[in-house]
Amino acid sequence: MKKQYITFVLALLTIVVHGQDAYQFSLSFLGVNTATDNYQMALVATPNFDAPNGNTADLGAAFYVPEGLGISIGNFQAANSGIPASEWIGYSSGIDAGQELFQILRVPGVTNYFIDAENGVPIQLAIFDVIAATNPTTGTITLANNDDPFVLATFSENFLNVSFTGTTSNYFGQHDPTANSINFETLSVDEILVPERVKLSVYPNPASDVIHISASFPVDKIALYDVMGKLVLSSTNTKQIQVNTLNTGMYLLKIYANQQTITRKVIIE
Repeated sequence: MKKQYITFVLALLTIVVHGQDAYQFSLSFLGVNTATDNYQMALVATPNFDAPNGNTADLGAAFYVPEGLGISIGNFQAANSGIPASEWIGYSSGIDAGQELFQILRVPGVTNYFIDAENGVPIQLAIFDVIAATNPTTGTITLANNDDPFVLATFSENFLNVSFTGTTSNYFGQHDPTANSINFETLSVDEILVPERVKLSVYPNPASDVIHISASFPVDKIALYDVMGKLVLSSTNTKQIQVNTLNTGMYLLKIYANQQTITRKVIIE
């Protein structure tokens, strides 16, 4: 009987937690920063509720990268949250089990910045560079969980303090499991060149609705992969692919022809 009671209480707590107003954090690759040649990322928050005019307070996010890559975090830019770049800092919290833990923090200034919560609509909280002498080609950048012992030991938890009702509360819920990690190896894939006599066009790029493929050779099929290497779309319609249902970010378009594969990087916006 005691075991059943505990199970019931845990189930009830799970329902309560899942029913709370909260944001999911995710990472989005924006491309190479043309001013610095570094990989540029965005910290994204997606709410599960609707609320207008939330006054943003302090917030932070933690993520791991492999040890020894010589990485730092910086070159912040204002995102569509409106929070200015000057209010962000990034630093290393240390190394654990071959992984370096980084945290980015927002330190509010004297000016208030407000965001609206629209259920399912992502907000870019911050844009930053993964700074390195050479852009990394191995490993991943992965959002760290708040129950991670090293996160707890270094006080590097994820949080998002906002006031929608006059009282500031932490609205961070969890990470989006489908967009909590970006594979550096995928980002480093170079576009495969084709001979001048062979014509291949992929347009528009960036795209928001449809990507068109024009080739002077027979194409067997096309497929689109995200930066984690996951197949997101595949089509035997070799002339175009619909992308209006995809999240913004960079993808790899693979064009299969005559037992060979040509890869093109495409941006969905």
